[in-house]
Amino acid sequence: MDVVILDEELSGSQQRNLEKLLGRRVLDRTGLILDIFAQRAQTREGKLQVELAQLDYLLPRLAGPGRTWSAWAAASAPGGRARHSSNRIAGASRQRMAKVRRDLEQVRRHRALLRRPGGKFLPIVALVGYTTRASPP
Repeated sequence: MDVVILDEELSGSQQRNLEKLLGRRVLDRTGLILDIFAQRAQTREGKLQVELAQLDYLLPRLAGPGRTWSAWAAASAPGGRARHSSNRIAGASRQRMAKVRRDLEQVRRHRALLRRPGGKFLPIVALVGYTTRASPP
């Protein structure tokens, strides 16, 4: 796939207009960086951080710059399918962002449990005993 990469930040409408004009996918600097991080993330925490950053980057681009979802919906044609589907996409994106934030916090809490304040790992030990002798009377 051919991709056009620009060394400038693009608004959502600029990106969409360039994609229509050129017939190719257009990435700005931030989009490229997020794509690279997404390909290279290995840990669960890293993957969650990248996903959250991508969702945060894409959400405002769904409606366009400077427009809130309610203002955009009010400006749309009444009963328009685009308004409803875009609102669903935005709502789903926000829900996913909330879930990713919760998962990320859970990963961080788990990691904190395994570490001491000094930054060293806290060893986990289990003692198991077994005997066949009866206890004394």
